Amino acid sequence: MSHGLDGEAFQGLGRLCIDAAENCVISAPDCVGMERIEARFHGSAFDLHRHDTYAIGVTLHGVQTFRYRGATHHSLPGQIIVLHPDELHDGGAGTEDGLRYRMLYLEPSIVLDCLGQIGASLPFVRNAVVTDPVFRTRLLSALGRWTRSWTICLSPTSLRN
Repeated sequence: MSHGLDGEAFQGLGRLCIDAAENCVISAPDCVGMERIEARFHGSAFDLHRHDTYAIGVTLHGVQTFRYRGATHHSLPGQIIVLHPDELHDGGAGTEDGLRYRMLYLEPSIVLDCLGQIGASLPFVRNAVVTDPVFRTRLLSALGRWTRSWTICLSPTSLRN
């Protein structure tokens, strides 16, 4: 028995599957406490929402536009986005060219483990969009080959250096 779906059914993430060539989210193999995605969108992609993880990513193509901490931000190709846990934000393509990015979601406990200091505070990055070639290279290495084991591509040393 089939059930028809009206337009409301595609208002959430399901709408991203309508045209996979234009809009999609692909998840990579992950492990406990970490998740990697690559996303491609045209237009507004996500309404305001929160994550219980850090979200650290790189814009690969287009302009990524998002509201975060009361301001609108724009990330260009090669720039890094850092969103803190439980911070309200949205996101989408800032131009007609669309947007492609890769994102790493890290549970705060993983970040603390990488710091290697008992009683350490979670790090705070003031700017939501960062231009740092060294950090970008390390992040792209961690986000790069999606078949690599996390223990190889993302170690505490790679985050600290």
